[in-house]
Amino acid sequence: MRVQKEEINLLPQPLQQARVRRLYVSRLRQLVFTLAGAMVLVVSVYAVVWWRLTLRVQDAASASSGAVAAADGAVRLNAVLFQIVQQQEAGREWLPMLADVFAAAPSGVQLTAVSGHSTDNALTVAGVADERAAIIAFQQSLASLPWVDQLDAPLSNLSIGDVNDFTFVLRAATSL
Repeated sequence: MRVQKEEINLLPQPLQQARVRRLYVSRLRQLVFTLAGAMVLVVSVYAVVWWRLTLRVQDAASASSGAVAAADGAVRLNAVLFQIVQQQEAGREWLPMLADVFAAAPSGVQLTAVSGHSTDNALTVAGVADERAAIIAFQQSLASLPWVDQLDAPLSNLSIGDVNDFTFVLRAATSL
């Protein structure tokens, strides 16, 4: 068994209490700095995790926007094909002319609607393009088709704006 020795201190009582108080204040200060350092470390780890998570969310958003654009293009193509099937079921002979129209479309042109009118032998073609030059090239290639007697293009096709949409009315030289 150990015998604990009493501490011999020759300092007066008020100085002993001040010394003990300074010792406790020093230890408390060390504890506060240690806790503050630990909190800074934890916050920095969470900040890095949050930053990486936001990067992943941005990457996922950009990947999904490409998928949404592809799905939107597929929906528009399906709508055009549905219109073609409806016209074929109605007994009109549009297929050879539609093949010419699709072949005449340059890159950057997307057709959004194709409709035929047998009463006036007209075929209406509508769509959007990346730039106005593609619309003009498409108009010239449609005008050069052998079965096109007249091509009507409204002036709105040439208007300057953010949206490059167009509409053409092709009048056939032969009966449809």
